[in-house]
Amino acid sequence: MISKMLIKRHKKLIFSIITFFFSLIVIIVSSEFLLRLTEHLPYRPRDSAINPVAMYEQDSKLGWKNKEGKYPILGYVQNSKEITFSTGGTWTFLPGGMRSTGGGQLDKPRKLVIVGGSFTQGYGVSDNETYPWKLQSKYPSVQVLNYGTSGYGTYQSLLALERIFSKSVPPVIVLYGFIGHHEVRNVAPYEWLEAIARKYSSLPYCTIDYYKNNLIRHSPESYPVWPLREKLAIVNFFQKQYMKLKTIGRGSQKRRVTEKLLLEMNSLCKNNSTKFAVVLLSCKNETKSHYIKFLKNNHINYIDCVYPLTPDKRLSWDRWHPNGVMNTLWADCIGEALGDTITQVGR
Repeated sequence: MISKMLIKRHKKLIFSIITFFFSLIVIIVSSEFLLRLTEHLPYRPRDSAINPVAMYEQDSKLGWKNKEGKYPILGYVQNSKEITFSTGGTWTFLPGGMRSTGGGQLDKPRKLVIVGGSFTQGYGVSDNETYPWKLQSKYPSVQVLNYGTSGYGTYQSLLALERIFSKSVPPVIVLYGFIGHHEVRNVAPYEWLEAIARKYSSLPYCTIDYYKNNLIRHSPESYPVWPLREKLAIVNFFQKQYMKLKTIGRGSQKRRVTEKLLLEMNSLCKNNSTKFAVVLLSCKNETKSHYIKFLKNNHINYIDCVYPLTPDKRLSWDRWHPNGVMNTLWADCIGEALGDTITQVGR
């Protein structure tokens, strides 16, 4: 009698387990179908064909930096069937992550350091089309050093500056090329972390201490890699929800964080007897008005070089980045603001 009861219980248990797993499979399959139907797809890594050359290397503090070397610029046009490449110039990165400005010797007494993101780096344009190169041509007696790095925001630019000041004689002038999206990059919301993971690596970021209103610096953070995320939409979906929860509230701090970073950048330069200016390269009118007011109130120099990124001023194969025409406008704008000041100051 007892054995029959045990057998019956075992059968019931086995049936429950089978029912559970069958139900789980049905739920997963149904969820997968619904997610794909609503365009929630599996994680798709960046197409390596679009960026075939590794121009960046990991850095424990900055997240990544430009990798020394000479690389062809590959413009591309993507249609439904294939990606067509065309060679459009050269990237030349010097030791330390600088992009070449054609200035020759690096021991000139007067140095102009420029930091920023891809607009300053000159993403997609040849070395001699970047605005730092054009400034070097305008000021041959000054050494123009372009530390602009694709993907950088204000925080990484500040970290790069701190490294520069710690390893060499402070420059005469520092320019920081600002675009509106730097606000987002400084606080690393999940969308930007995900984008960074497709091309670079981890990202350092900052937040605000609610109680003391202090700037908190965070070490580089990476976007997680969950198993099967490239196969199953449901895995990618829950990974995104997890990252949204983990980074919640960061986006609301982006402006205050950026302001505090600008103040720190200005203080760093001031403490080293270096002139500093923020160059406004690209941002919405509201953003520009806000920062001009902020910079004025805090006695920080700025140069307004914002021009509309119209088709004639952007890359033919990338609608987000400026071409040589825009870089010429920026160089002229900055040169007009600097005048002969930089050639009259020395160390």
